[in-house]
Amino acid sequence: MSLRLHREAVQIASKAAVTLCFKLFQLLRSLVLQGFRAIHVQPWAALAGSHGKDFNAATVKKESS
Repeated sequence: MSLRLHREAVQIASKAAVTLCFKLFQLLRSLVLQGFRAIHVQPWAALAGSHGKDFNAATVKKESS
């Protein structure tokens, strides 16, 4: 393998590795953020088993009537 081909192969492999790491980071970040929202931001949604807006709207209607 010539030196030029070796350099090109290394560049392609490094670009692929960087892309893969970036995609894995994005996936991990989205999973962590989804978990954070479900647990910390809207704990009533997890307890009620429904979306936070629906549960909140039902609670407001009960309190106002």
